[in-house]
Amino acid sequence: MQKLKLLWSSFAFAALILSSVVLVPNFAQARQGSDTSIDDDSDQDKVEDADKEENEEGQEIDDQDGLADHKPCVNTLVNGHLYKTGTEATVYMSSHCILKPFRGQAVFHSRGLKFENITIFETLPIGVTMSDKPMLPADGTLVKGQDKTVWFVDNNGHRRGFVTEDVFKKLGFTFDKVQDISETDLAEIPTDTNVVDELHHPDGSLIKCGTSADVFIVIGAKKFPFANADAFKSRGHSFEHILQVDCGRFSYPASTTIK
Repeated sequence: MQKLKLLWSSFAFAALILSSVVLVPNFAQARQGSDTSIDDDSDQDKVEDADKEENEEGQEIDDQDGLADHKPCVNTLVNGHLYKTGTEATVYMSSHCILKPFRGQAVFHSRGLKFENITIFETLPIGVTMSDKPMLPADGTLVKGQDKTVWFVDNNGHRRGFVTEDVFKKLGFTFDKVQDISETDLAEIPTDTNVVDELHHPDGSLIKCGTSADVFIVIGAKKFPFANADAFKSRGHSFEHILQVDCGRFSYPASTTIK
């Protein structure tokens, strides 16, 4: 299995001044959150079915935008590919076989994208629909709008604030990874509960251990490894959002590989 290599020297981070960033959001919500013996073939089948479901979940758990399959849609679009129409300046991405617009360069670059390999339609093909909902930052992204609140975008596409700067830093987050996005795009991201636990990363966090080349996404207190760089990038992730953590302190059980 090809390991995901990280070339940190190739990254250019935009530095943010610490004093200009506030971590406590203006909301507070609450969320509430056996050993089995195998006696016969029926039980064995149940275990095998559960394993199959977990393996399938591992491929879909980190693809909320439907970008990773790169399979042609009935309307000729390919999910995860970039498109433009005529002389229009707006760039779109195919998500679930629908064109979603990028309303500014901030979200575009937060997904690690470049203005290349864009398919240009002279006229919109029959059956292709344009969404009024824009593409938003991928899970694992830190964002802020015009005010000083920093938000984490989780694997469900929700934004979560940090209760303290101490929690933010102890989880391995740094202020130079925060992406500025428009208030219009920020308003499209639903709010969710605050990040209060300094011992467990919020779902959607991208982590690596020390000098290891393996990269994982944390979902449900498990870590899902990416098989290779394509599996990582095809889901809209950017290398800039990976946290380098002490995996002795953050010990998550490994789950299925994301391919």
